[in-house]
Amino acid sequence: YRMDTSIPLFYDKPQEFGTFTRSDNAKLVFARIPTFEFQIQRFSLPAVALGTVGLKGRTGSFSRPGENLEFEKPLNLEIILDERYRALQEIWNWLSLIADPEIDPNRDFEKITSDARIVILNNERSEEVGTFNFAHCYPISMSSLAYANNDPNPGNLKFNASFDYSTYKPDFSKKTVCDI
Repeated sequence: YRMDTSIPLFYDKPQEFGTFTRSDNAKLVFARIPTFEFQIQRFSLPAVALGTVGLKGRTGSFSRPGENLEFEKPLNLEIILDERYRALQEIWNWLSLIADPEIDPNRDFEKITSDARIVILNNERSEEVGTFNFAHCYPISMSSLAYANNDPNPGNLKFNASFDYSTYKPDFSKKTVCDI
């Protein structure tokens, strides 16, 4: 047996890893509503799993990969509050729209949801590195906002918001081992 050397192996190529991502390089952008870019301090990318199908055979039980991805819910974000409080107001307005008794969530689903992107920026915050794309997002909760006039370490005010969604998909432009 002779190995085909015309096919490049991923470990034959120099790997470019660069520097590590900073934690303040993310923003949240919605496709329809609200029309505001949220600066994100922190987010937890929800877990995703491939379900399995249990089967029985003559020699016992076994499992096979399932056909659907299962997404953990919700998407939790820590949002930096802008000086005009627009981030908080936009989430409040959206929650109020969903809670309006005139709105039927089943009939008006497209009216109360929006696709969203968490955009990851490079460390200079000048270029998009990639995105996490969420389908059919809508807010389900917003945390309290704590003020402290005597805080010895004043900084940006932040609040948490949680969103439900149907699916998400990462989209990064750099080639990976799986793309070779």
